[in-house]
Amino acid sequence: MRWRTARRCNKKLTEAIQAWMAGENQTSKEVCDDIAFFGGDPKQMEQEETDFFIHPDNWLAFVAFNAAQTQWVLDNKGRKFALNYQNAEIAWQKLNMNVEGDDFRKVQHLERCVRESV
Repeated sequence: MRWRTARRCNKKLTEAIQAWMAGENQTSKEVCDDIAFFGGDPKQMEQEETDFFIHPDNWLAFVAFNAAQTQWVLDNKGRKFALNYQNAEIAWQKLNMNVEGDDFRKVQHLERCVRESV
């Protein structure tokens, strides 16, 4: 049996988290107001909202990862360092999610993608 690297196996999942993270980087109303104050056109800064699709096999992992977004451990510069899985497990239990096996591995892959982007 030939093993593939995690990046190649999870290409669609990686693309989904990249699309999700792009949403965090959208310009805020405050930035648009600042641009208008200095004579710029805030409409040039606004990004179109785009949808992205998640493969059904990755849906539970993606939803579980989103549910655990309040459980990040931050480094000394305030950047996302790692998920606190003990607290994430509590959140998942409250939402009746059973994140085990392959789904848990996918959540870890999403965590690595976010960590590498910071």
